[in-house]
Amino acid sequence: MKKLITTLALLLSLSTNAAEIDCEQLSSIASTIMESRQAGVKLSKIIKLADSNSLIKEMAVSAYRKPAYNSEEYKQQEISEFANYWYIACLDANSEE
Repeated sequence: MKKLITTLALLLSLSTNAAEIDCEQLSSIASTIMESRQAGVKLSKIIKLADSNSLIKEMAVSAYRKPAYNSEEYKQQEISEFANYWYIACLDANSEE
């Protein structure tokens, strides 16, 4: 669990401005957030790491509205789907510019 928190903190430190986050990075952050959710990390820890980044907070809340699974197969599926959702959202947002 500490590895997940450390990884998330590192990813968040790469870019504090949501506008500077590219789609690959956003997808990676989404994956780590959902992995943390599936591992039982408390939402409050994720929100604290997000600091004032509203996009990351929104992403975390969205992840914690999804179910946590016991099966490793379902956990991995949820992680992948969540990362893909945010990757597509990023691509869509970039195409509107």
